[in-house]
Amino acid sequence: MSHNNITTETHKSICDGLGCFNEATTKINEEIGDMGRIELQLCNDCLLKFWEQ
Repeated sequence: MSHNNITTETHKSICDGLGCFNEATTKINEEIGDMGRIELQLCNDCLLKFWEQ
């Protein structure tokens, strides 16, 4: 897994966490088996939840 902080003010994104509408602060690339990789943009709260699982 890799991640990058989102720093560009002109490209604010909504968090990809289920039911979350906070501003995304971090992009992560996660391996999803045979299907390849997926990019997620997450807020700090959802990032912590994602890492806990």
